[in-house]
Amino acid sequence: MVEEVKIHSVSEGIIKIEGAISSRKVLLVLDDAEHMDQLDAILKMKDRFYPGSKILITTRRERLLKAHQVTKVQRFETLDYNQSLELFSWHAFGQDHPIEEYMEHSKMVVQHSGGLPLALRVLGSTLSGESIDVWESALEKLKVIPNGEILNKLRISYDSLQDDHDQKLFLHIACFLIGRDKNYIVRILNGCDFFTTIGIHNLIDRCLVTIDKYDKVNMHDMIRDMGREIVRLEAEEPEKRSRLWRHKDSFEVLRDKNVLPLLKILDFSHSHDLTEIMDFSLCPSLEELILVDCTSLKSVHESIGNLERLVYLNMKDCKNLRMLPKNMCMLKSLETLILSSCSSLDEFPVEMMKQIKSLKVLKTDGIPLNELWPERSSSILSSFPCSLVELNLSRCNLSDDAFPWDLSNLSSIRRLYLDENPICTLPIFIKGLRRLDHLSFYDCERLKSLVGLPKGHQCLYVSQCRSLEKVSYLQDHFFNWSPEFHSIGGSIDNLVEWQYWYKLEPIGRVDVEMIKLLGLCNLESLPNIRMHKFGRMVWCDDWSPVQGLYQYGIFTTFLPGNEFFPRNEVPSRLIHKSGGSSSISFTVSLLPNHRGRGLNVFAVYENVIDFSDTELVYDCMDIRMTIKVSNKSKGLKWIYVPLVYGIPGEGEDMTWLSHWKMENETIALECGDEVSVSVLMRHPWFQLKEFGVELVQEHQNNTMISTQHNTKSDPNYPFVISGDLSMWEHIPGIYFLGGFSKEYIKSMPRSNWINHLIMDSDEEDTDKEEGQEDEPDYTIAKTRAANNNYGLGGWKVLLIVVGFFFTLALVLWSSISQKKK
Repeated sequence: MVEEVKIHSVSEGIIKIEGAISSRKVLLVLDDAEHMDQLDAILKMKDRFYPGSKILITTRRERLLKAHQVTKVQRFETLDYNQSLELFSWHAFGQDHPIEEYMEHSKMVVQHSGGLPLALRVLGSTLSGESIDVWESALEKLKVIPNGEILNKLRISYDSLQDDHDQKLFLHIACFLIGRDKNYIVRILNGCDFFTTIGIHNLIDRCLVTIDKYDKVNMHDMIRDMGREIVRLEAEEPEKRSRLWRHKDSFEVLRDKNVLPLLKILDFSHSHDLTEIMDFSLCPSLEELILVDCTSLKSVHESIGNLERLVYLNMKDCKNLRMLPKNMCMLKSLETLILSSCSSLDEFPVEMMKQIKSLKVLKTDGIPLNELWPERSSSILSSFPCSLVELNLSRCNLSDDAFPWDLSNLSSIRRLYLDENPICTLPIFIKGLRRLDHLSFYDCERLKSLVGLPKGHQCLYVSQCRSLEKVSYLQDHFFNWSPEFHSIGGSIDNLVEWQYWYKLEPIGRVDVEMIKLLGLCNLESLPNIRMHKFGRMVWCDDWSPVQGLYQYGIFTTFLPGNEFFPRNEVPSRLIHKSGGSSSISFTVSLLPNHRGRGLNVFAVYENVIDFSDTELVYDCMDIRMTIKVSNKSKGLKWIYVPLVYGIPGEGEDMTWLSHWKMENETIALECGDEVSVSVLMRHPWFQLKEFGVELVQEHQNNTMISTQHNTKSDPNYPFVISGDLSMWEHIPGIYFLGGFSKEYIKSMPRSNWINHLIMDSDEEDTDKEEGQEDEPDYTIAKTRAANNNYGLGGWKVLLIVVGFFFTLALVLWSSISQKKK
C-alpha cells in the first residue's frame, strides 16, 4: 500500500531526498531536463549520494550538461537502414521484416523517416493493416504535408526557443540554407538584421541543427519538414506566406514585378524546360542565383553583368549551356562560380576569368578541358584569378602534361580537387602551394607517386588510387603531421611508403643490423603469407611476400610458422617469457655502464578459424592485434596496433616480432623501472601461444657509445618512439599508436575492449577486488564482465524516475517506508 506524503516546501523535500540517497546505492534518471534549476537541485547534492550511485540525465539541451560539468555526455544517433526497417516493421506488421508485397513501400517510408524512431513508430502504426492504395496515397501526401503527430512532437524544440529571433532564423535555414557553409549563412543573414552566430549556437543547443566537419549547417529531414510546414500553415495563398521554396509557388508570385526589386536569392534549380533567363535588371538586389540542372538552358541573359551585388552563381549540370556573356567580368562581388559538368561550352571564358578579382571558389569539375581544348589547357589554368582559395578540377581529363610548371596565380589556393584525372605523378605547380590544406586525388587510377608535397596541415585524399606506391613531402619543411588528417580508403594495396607515417619493404631489404638485433635466421627462402592490410583482405591467389614495417619508430614483421628460432619456440635467451599468458611484468635491471635502448617483443600465435567460411573471414578483418607497453614508474603507456598483420593458415602458427626503439630521455627505460608488456588479440580468431620480451641495452662511457646491436635512425621518419608523440596522446600519459583515432577513443566507455587496453592486468585485478565502481576518470570507464553478461549486480535499489517532481515523490516514499520497517 502506497501512503501519500505531503511535502510543504522545496527545502523540506531536499532534506528528505538527501536522507534517502545517502543510505543506499541508487540509479537516478532525470528525463527530458529542460531548465537549469532542475539540474541544480539534483547535482548540488551529488556529493551526498551513496558511493557507486549513478545519475542519468536526458535532455534536448546539451548546454545544460556542459554548464554542470557532467562527467560523460552521450549523443544519440539516428538508426541505420536495417535498424529502421526492423523498427518500422514491428509497428506496421507485428514482425521484424515487411510483408513481401509491402517491401518497396516500406523502404520508401524508412527512407522518408531518416532513421528517426519517432517517425518510424508513428508511420508504422498509422499504416498498419492498410491497403497498398492507402500506403501509396500516404507516401504522396508526406512529400507535401508532414504527419501531424510527428510534427507536433518535433515542434516542442521549436516552440521552446527563447524568442522569435531564433524561430525566424530556424525557418530561414529550414527553407533555404540547409547544407550551406556556416560563414556564408552568417554573412547572408547578418545582412538581414539577424544575430546569426549566437542564433545558430542556440539552434544547436536545441538539437535543431548540426555543424559537420566541413562547417556546413545541416538538419534532419523531418525537422526540415516541420519548419516548412510551419510556414505553409501561415496562409492558404503562397504570396501571403513569409517564405517560398517550391518552384511552383515562386513562379506564381514572381509574376508580380513589384516583388522583383527586393529579391536577394533566386533558385531555378531542376527547371528542365527553362530555355532562357529573364532580364536581371528587374532584380538589382540579387545576391544569389542558382540554376542547377536546368538542362535546356543554352545561354544566360547579358544583363547578369549588371548584378553588382551577386555573390553566388551556380550553373551545375547545365549540360546544354553553350556560352557565358562576356560582361560577367563586371560581377565585382562574385565569390563563388560553379560550372560543374557544363560540358557543352563552345569556349572557355579565359579573359572573363582573369578579370573577376573577387572570385574565391571556382568549380569546373566534369568539363573535359584537355579534350575540348587540347592546346589551351595550360592557358586556361593560368587564367584563373589569384584570389581563388578553392578550385575543383575533378574529371577534367587532365594528364601530367596539361599542367604548366608555374601556376603562381594559384598561390592562395587552400582546397584543390583533382579527382578522377589521368595523372601519374604530383603536378609540379602543387609544390609551390604553401597555403594548401585540402588536396584530393580520389580515384586517380594511374597515379603512382606523390613526391614533394608542400608544407601544411593538408588533408590528403587518395582513396581508390590503385597504382599509388609512395607519398613524401618537401625535405626542407617540418610540420605537425597526423594520419588522422588523411583519407586512405580502399583499393590502395600498392601503397608501401607514406613519409612520417609508415614504410613497408620486403624482409630481404630490411637493414642487416635490424635482422641481427632480432636474432633471426633461416630467412633465405620464405614462403608468401596472407596479409591483412588497409581494411582489405588479400586472398589466397594474391598472397604477399613477408614484409618489414617501420611505424612510430617500431619495426614489425610477421613470419610463417615458428622455425626461425632454435627448438621451434620463442628464443630461450629472453629474460622474460610467458607460456600463453598475455602479459609480462618485470623490473628493469641494467648491466654496469649500460643504458636501456628499447625492447624486443616476440609472439607466436595460431589461427583457429576456418578460412573457407567467408563470413568469418570478413569478421576477422576487424581484429586489432595489439602490443601494450606500460612504464608504471613513469606513468606512461604505449598501445600499438600495426598497420598490417599476418594471417596464419587454419591450425598453423605465425610469429610476430617487433623492436621498440626507446631512446628519448623522457621515456628511456631506466634501472628500477616497473614495466608491463602485453600482447592482445580478439578471440576466438587468433590464439596467443606464447610470447617473450627482451631488454635491449647499450654500453656507454665518457667519450663514445658502443652498441651491441646498432640500427640506423631514418631521418625521414621523425615521429618515432624516441620523438614527439604528443599528437597520439589521446589520454594524458597514454599514447595510441595506430588503429585508434581520437573520435574512436571518445566512445571507449562503451567498449570493454578499449578499457582492457587502457588498464594493465594488475589494475583490472585491483578493480575487481574493490567490488565497488568508481566514477569515470576523464572518459575512462572501468567496466567488468562475467561471461560477457553485463548487469547492475549488487544494486539494492533501482529508481527509474520520469521528471524531477516524480523523482521527489518516489524517493520520499521509499525513505518513509524504510523507516517504518
